[in-house]
Amino acid sequence: MIGRVLVLTTVIALLLASCVTYSDKDRLKTRDFKDFETWHKINIEPLTGDGDGFLQGKHLENEGIREVYTNRIGQPVFQGDSSLPFPSGTIIVKDTYYIDKDQTKGRRWNITVMRKRNPGYDPEHGDWEYVTAGPRKGVRHQGTMELCIDCHIVADKDYVFTCR
Repeated sequence: MIGRVLVLTTVIALLLASCVTYSDKDRLKTRDFKDFETWHKINIEPLTGDGDGFLQGKHLENEGIREVYTNRIGQPVFQGDSSLPFPSGTIIVKDTYYIDKDQTKGRRWNITVMRKRNPGYDPEHGDWEYVTAGPRKGVRHQGTMELCIDCHIVADKDYVFTCR
């Protein structure tokens, strides 16, 4: 009996995961951002803390160090050579680390990614796709994730906080 329940639970979980994760043929893959550390780094100094309380426990808040990168498509906007909104294909990666006891960057905690999709993907939210990846860059969740949208909807620069 326990074996049947386990098998049934596993099958249901796999079916649900396939519906959510693989229904979009243009979904972001690890290979699309695996070398992000070589991209244009947006923040000069690592981002730490949560002085205004906006993170509300997300992205390690005061216990984390965050570094943000963009690919070549989004780089001109961050450098002021192109205007908003970001062009389709822009990828922005936030790399989050624990803070070590000596207040330096510790082990990687999480990677979050925003990718600007083609018009029509999610027009109510700027056509951004959100992705969470683990420390080894494996995609965990992606799509129009409400948790991400609820936070980024208040950014007045095309849903991006680190933009000029």
